[in-house]
Amino acid sequence: MSDILLTNLAQLVPEINATCRAESFYRFVDNAERSLYLNRNMTILNEDSYTTVKTNIDRLYALDSSIHQEHSLNIDITNSIYSDAFKQMFMLQPCTILSQEMKEMTETECQTFADGAMYQGMAVGVARYFENIRYIMTIYDQFWNNSKANFTTIARGFTKFKNITLDSDNERNNILNLNNFNQSVESRVIQETYNRGTFRYLLQQMQKAIQDDIDSAKTQRLALFIVFEVLLFIIYFILWLPLVLKMTRDIWRTRSMIMMIPLKVIQRIRSIKQFIKDFLHAKDVDS
Repeated sequence: MSDILLTNLAQLVPEINATCRAESFYRFVDNAERSLYLNRNMTILNEDSYTTVKTNIDRLYALDSSIHQEHSLNIDITNSIYSDAFKQMFMLQPCTILSQEMKEMTETECQTFADGAMYQGMAVGVARYFENIRYIMTIYDQFWNNSKANFTTIARGFTKFKNITLDSDNERNNILNLNNFNQSVESRVIQETYNRGTFRYLLQQMQKAIQDDIDSAKTQRLALFIVFEVLLFIIYFILWLPLVLKMTRDIWRTRSMIMMIPLKVIQRIRSIKQFIKDFLHAKDVDS
């Protein structure tokens, strides 16, 4: 039983790792993107910041796909505690859990946020998040190295221009204003509340599910031990003990029958005399 549990846990490790990594990596992607807006010349992980941000978006998408893929592969061995939680958060609606258990927002706010995307499940919410960060990067590409870019035309009403640097550097101002786009603000809220609450809740339920599997395995081992003890009891008291008693009675009956044979008869039977003689001789030799 323990071997099965260990095998299942080993199979769950990739899903556990991906889920544990998700919250921090979502945060890293968001921070890297904002760092790019502030200063493109500042490296991230000793690499070009723009390249890192673009790569991070692809890796984030791969991470999300990995979580769903691993979960689908493990569905047959996953404890119902975690599988139900995963289904509730990603496929159904997470608002009740995020508002009541994780205390991230009110349920009404969750239901109406992002045009109701979160209320349709975090699978839709995460897709909305990807859409936002990719859209902002396309706007960044239009602003970068283009001081003549028309902010109003490109922004399409998603934000109002602010002269953040208080000078005439249009290119830098346009890029800094990316943080004020509706998509950027929405993505930040998704990251700081919905993604964080979702993955923390899933990790809590995963821990409960694994502990439940361990407790179940212990219970099953105890049950097997009890069954084994009961079988020993049955074998000893119902099968073995009656057999021993029967053999004992047969021996005493045989001995009694032998004792009933007269001594004169024994002396006349040569085979019995020889047996007794050999028996006594063997006893003398042993002593």
